[in-house]
Amino acid sequence: MAFASANIFLMQDLRILGDTAYRSDKRCRAPFIAPDYDPARFDAATCRARKNYNHRHSNVRIKVEHAFSRVKHTWRLLQSQWRFPLARLPPTFRACCLLANWIHIERGL
Repeated sequence: MAFASANIFLMQDLRILGDTAYRSDKRCRAPFIAPDYDPARFDAATCRARKNYNHRHSNVRIKVEHAFSRVKHTWRLLQSQWRFPLARLPPTFRACCLLANWIHIERGL
């Protein structure tokens, strides 16, 4: 998994949300697929809970994708191919995120 090394950066109670391409485990949560909430296999309460989880999971992922889009479109540096040493990418991206959040707050959005 691409985020396996990222576990050291997460606080204990946080999770990474992934799509169905990722395996769901205790650190990465993926949505349930259709057979996981099939009424023929599971009781109605389990099916309802899993569909509700998928709905909430989708809502959170949409907000995260919008935030990444906002950061990318705010900073031209992130819109093109990275031409600097790879070691500079994490601190640069973090700075772009922090500045984008600050602009978002200052504008009252």
